[in-house]
Amino acid sequence: MLALARQRDEEDARERKRRRLIEEANAHTMNVAKLKAAAEAANAELKATKAAVAAAETLLETKHAMKTFALEGLGIGKNNCGGAAGKKRRAEVLDRMARLGLGLSASQRNDFGWWKDRWDVKMSVEHGDAWPRIFAEWMQQLTADVEGGAGNAFSLFVHSETSRVLADELALQVP
Repeated sequence: MLALARQRDEEDARERKRRRLIEEANAHTMNVAKLKAAAEAANAELKATKAAVAAAETLLETKHAMKTFALEGLGIGKNNCGGAAGKKRRAEVLDRMARLGLGLSASQRNDFGWWKDRWDVKMSVEHGDAWPRIFAEWMQQLTADVEGGAGNAFSLFVHSETSRVLADELALQVP
């Protein structure tokens, strides 16, 4: 009888030990899951912070480059708004503006090469020799708008100018 009681006590002890090991394993699994979730959250926060820093760096780089464009390079005081060289410099400014803030929508990016060429031609005709100065003022204002928190200012500008200036433009659109 004493041997049976001792055997039962040993079995109970083994069962208690097994249950304790299971509880420890479950606790360990939950801790690992919590740590994994915390690491994923920290990685997501790091990714968002890196994106914000990259956007700020892009803004600063673009702002600095805007300061280096001489107005004469944009075509001020030259025949035909600076000709091909002036048009090239204005296109360069537009390319940098397209990366500023939130940038352009997918459809705008898709048509941006066509847009900037046609828009510049129409604006040169509409404003004549004043076009390079007006262009510089508009781009400076858009830069200030983005710095002021309107990250989609250039996208909105492209949309409104497309509607205003290029709405009657005939063009083939393909998927």
